[in-house]
Order: sequence, then structure tokens, then C-alpha cells
Amino acid sequence: MFREIAADMSCQIDCVTTLAEVRHYLLGQSPGLIIFDVHVADGTWRDVLDRQTFAVEPRLLIVTSDHADDCLWAEVLNLGGYDVIAKPFNKVEARYVFLSAMMRKGGARALSSNSVCKRAPLVLAAGA
Repeated sequence: MFREIAADMSCQIDCVTTLAEVRHYLLGQSPGLIIFDVHVADGTWRDVLDRQTFAVEPRLLIVTSDHADDCLWAEVLNLGGYDVIAKPFNKVEARYVFLSAMMRKGGARALSSNSVCKRAPLVLAAGA
């Protein structure tokens, strides 16, 4: 679903499947947004946030989960994540969260010129 949404905005999504791949990817790339599922075998979304602590330009983190609830949502937001999206994905909600994150990352120009998408690819981690 996120591939479809990103394609509508001419954004690039680079897919990885493990936390180790996310870490390796972040060494050479600076994505504006990370979409990370809670069921990645070798780490958690908290590990991704820990890597953001000292980043010059922190990335927005959207956590996906098939057991999303108010507790997870509050924890993600309190620790610095951007949002939580429950599975199965509601297309309207997923699109809204995605576009809101892009607006926040790139300001008002993000939707009209896709400048954020052209400047920074997105990372889609396992299960999302």
C-alpha cells in the first residue's frame, strides 16, 4: 500500500527487511521518513529511534502493527516517533498519515512539488 501511495507522489521507496539492513542503509542514505513494523525479527522500532537521537536531521518514524492500540500509540509518540498505523491498513488512514508526515518533513512545498520525495527516499522496513 505504501508503494502505491508513494508512487502517486513520485516518491522512491527503498525496501529493507531487517534492522541490520536499516542501520546499514542509514550509513549511506538520509531518508526523510522510515516506516517500520513492530515484527522485525532483529530489533524494534525503539532501536530505530535510538539511532535518531544524535542524527543531524532526524527522520520521521511511522510504526506499523497488527496489534496497534492506544498504549503503543502513546509510547511511540512519547519516545519521538511520528505515528502508528494499525494493520490491516485502512487506505485512507495510511494515505493521510503518509501525506501528513511528508508535509511535516518538507513544509507546504512537499505536496505541490514533491521536493521532499526527490531529495530523500523513503525506507520501508519488514512487514510494513
